Amino acid sequence: SPSPQPYRMKFPDQFGNIQFRDVPRPALIQKHFEVLNCIDIHNQLRQENLALEENWVTRNGNFCILTSIIGFNVTDTYQLSKFHDLLGPLKYAGPNNEPIPVRNFAGVLAQQLICLSQKNDLHPFSIPLLQI
Repeated sequence: SPSPQPYRMKFPDQFGNIQFRDVPRPALIQKHFEVLNCIDIHNQLRQENLALEENWVTRNGNFCILTSIIGFNVTDTYQLSKFHDLLGPLKYAGPNNEPIPVRNFAGVLAQQLICLSQKNDLHPFSIPLLQI
């Protein structure tokens, strides 16, 4: 049976303006996306909030893949840290005492990587992450 509430799809028109279109979908699918939206939340954190692919624009396919992998790892670590309550004083380090944004969390992870490499007398870029 069709859902009483259609899905509202956003798309750019020929002039780049955002338009909306209501798309009917079955009630079962509607319920699925209301309850189980974990993938959507993960993608939103990675693509919109972290936005590595937008900030590190390249035409090198290998670099694109590595950028995506870094985004997956940062987002997964962020979600796991929140779930297991591992953020400590960073938990509410955002503006107006809000939870720390994923971009700030990525900066903390990068700082930890650099400090760890300096502690072990390693240059952060001398650690082979992936051989291409």
